[in-house]
Amino acid sequence: MPGKDLEAYYAGDHWSREVSDYSAVKAVKIVLTEGVLKTGQKVSFYVPYEVPLDDGLKTGMMATNSFMGTVNTKNFF
Repeated sequence: MPGKDLEAYYAGDHWSREVSDYSAVKAVKIVLTEGVLKTGQKVSFYVPYEVPLDDGLKTGMMATNSFMGTVNTKNFF
């Protein structure tokens, strides 16, 4: 987990491209690998989700996800 230096934490090498235990995932990082986003330009990111088969799930239950985005010239979000 992040300490006092959030920039170093988010720029660190602890991000994974593959996940074996989705219950342990706390963040998803999307990185623009080519091109430049211009001021006012819109871009869409799609993140597929699957809900596990669970007999305890009932109609009307919800999952809540939070999303944040920032842009800058550093490898930091």
